[in-house]
Amino acid sequence: MYYPTMVRKLAIYNLFICLSILCFASCHPDIPHKPGFVYMDGKTFKLDRKDFYPMILNYGIELMAGNNSLWVRPSNTGLDEKKLKYTKESALLKLRADLQMIKDLGFNAVRLYGITEYKVKDNAIIKFADAGKDTTLVLAGEVLEKYYQALGDLFKALDEVGLKAIVLTKKEPDKNELCDTYVSKLLQRFKEEKAILAWDFFNEPLYFDGPERKKEDVYTIVKNWKKFARIYDPNHLLTLGLTGTREMFEWDPNILDVDFLSIHPYEFHKGEVENEIYWYGKYVKKPWIIGETGFSADNDSISYDVQKAYALKFLHRAVNCGASGFSWWQYKDVLWYEFQSNFLGLVNNKATTPTSNKDLVITGTVKPAGYVFKDFDTKQKTEECTCRDNYYNYDGLNQYAVKGKLVNAKTGQAIEGGGVVAWDQYFGKSNITFSKADGTFTIYGNYKLYHSITSATEMTCVRQEYDWDKVPLTTENGIPTYNVGTIKLFPLQLPN
Repeated sequence: MYYPTMVRKLAIYNLFICLSILCFASCHPDIPHKPGFVYMDGKTFKLDRKDFYPMILNYGIELMAGNNSLWVRPSNTGLDEKKLKYTKESALLKLRADLQMIKDLGFNAVRLYGITEYKVKDNAIIKFADAGKDTTLVLAGEVLEKYYQALGDLFKALDEVGLKAIVLTKKEPDKNELCDTYVSKLLQRFKEEKAILAWDFFNEPLYFDGPERKKEDVYTIVKNWKKFARIYDPNHLLTLGLTGTREMFEWDPNILDVDFLSIHPYEFHKGEVENEIYWYGKYVKKPWIIGETGFSADNDSISYDVQKAYALKFLHRAVNCGASGFSWWQYKDVLWYEFQSNFLGLVNNKATTPTSNKDLVITGTVKPAGYVFKDFDTKQKTEECTCRDNYYNYDGLNQYAVKGKLVNAKTGQAIEGGGVVAWDQYFGKSNITFSKADGTFTIYGNYKLYHSITSATEMTCVRQEYDWDKVPLTTENGIPTYNVGTIKLFPLQLPN
């Protein structure tokens, strides 16, 4: 009959819909679908089920105290701002002006540093700025609540402007009960905060993680971090900031259980940024973004046009090589250490500039590089992701060489994309290279190479020492060459 037939059809249809939802959920167990929260679908960020390409600007925040209150302000790093004293109201007004300008320039997110990654120790004491002085503060009781309120004001300002935030905090790799308590409370308090895109648990372990670690141990540390994050905050993504390819010897990108990786390539060597982005694009399976990059310009020794060209070049490079997002270091010029650190900002410290909100004016002037982000097409690839001519020898070193071949110890197959770093006798100078499709590599130096470490992603590491006086050398292209033969790497045996 007609009616029973329709009932059966509707029942089958509803069953199909339910099974589809269950299948999707089981295939994407970590994806929160709450409105307003960013999540990952494969290598693509999504917001309210639409593609979201994070265009991020690194932005510093400081904690201030006075009149029995805590509040946030932009990092006090400008040349003239050292003399300024902010009230809570004036600090928040300045913060909103900066955030509005960031939004006006085409960014949809910031990466916040300086406000939550305190090193917690000695009864949870942190340091913060108070009228230009270092002050200690115990994060407990009423003070902790005021700290959360200050962070809440920050997130509210972000939300009002329409910006998301990657929040840099500090989760200790080694067990630290105080740190765990601080981070767990932080995550739990703000798990419903829509302005947060992700938590960045650790910044640049190559520089800031002291002890040498086995890859298996790093794998376990990060896997536990992911479990920790999901327990206290199931709504936000998790990332780590990696310096680049040299992290593969410990913090191997393909073994890190995070939602996406953030890499920080800078141009210390000619073509280094292009080469590192190429390596990530070809050999890293996980979603990754440029978490930091930048180029210093003061329009005196280096013109603003050079900085603008750099920004455009590496925006294209990131998209062409499969980056899921892009982040510039940083919003404003600072007064830190040296030229290379001081003039990376997209805004200088000269004059003032109005924002699209007539009531908000920033201190400083936007450099030409600041205007390239708004109209950049993140969906349009302009060329293939190919390696530069100097990919295997960044600096063109040519006085000494070490060569060999990387193979998989279990299969005997050549390993492509493996990394070799070699140092001089006193570990003062080093160079890096990568293995070719046939597994061969040659690493050069303008000094004899005495020590090396070799690995590949998801493979073990091998350390070697070279005694140039005891091994017969060959001369290839006029270069004394030390042949180490075949280096066997084993696939990692990672714990469940």
